Amino acid sequence: MVVPLVSPYGVVDLDESGWIRGFREKPKLPYWINGGIYVLSRKIYDLLPDRGDHEDTTFPKLAQEGKLLAYKCQGYWRAIDTMKDLTEAKEELEETMLRAFLGA
Repeated sequence: MVVPLVSPYGVVDLDESGWIRGFREKPKLPYWINGGIYVLSRKIYDLLPDRGDHEDTTFPKLAQEGKLLAYKCQGYWRAIDTMKDLTEAKEELEETMLRAFLGA
């Protein structure tokens, strides 16, 4: 699964002369990133490394062979690398669920 890359920063929109024309807070960028969710055939088991990262070894090999297909997900996704990320995700999901329940 791939998800849109969201800028961790706000961005400034400039015209060709350098005039600021606007600001966008943490926009989606025109790139996709690995969402870390996979559906794999058992046939690739032997290609997975005993040590190291499959994203550095197996996936580039499969991509070069034309054997990887991406599912583009526009739904909620965020990286959870720290306790702060987990807390923020919990708050975001609670807010989303509350809005859905209230019909807002």
